[in-house]
Amino acid sequence: MSDFRNYKEKFMAQIDEWEAELDVLKAKARKKAANFKIEHQEEIDELEERIEKGKVKLREFSEKGEEAWESLRKNLDETLDSLSAKFNEFKAKF
Repeated sequence: MSDFRNYKEKFMAQIDEWEAELDVLKAKARKKAANFKIEHQEEIDELEERIEKGKVKLREFSEKGEEAWESLRKNLDETLDSLSAKFNEFKAKF
């Protein structure tokens, strides 16, 4: 399997994992008192938005194909790092 395909699979797997974890965290937030949920709804919305942006970047990445993947990889890495940091920050609150 090429580096391009490996990287694409890794990116897709990470997005899937974050979506699943976010669903679990949203369920936990629903169990908390109304004030806690209200307090964290903005963060949940931000994470959902960032995940959607990650999906858009993944689609762009896929459409560009193997020829352009090296030039796009840095941008994708930055997107993943940023989303990962925000996600871990939010998870720590639980």
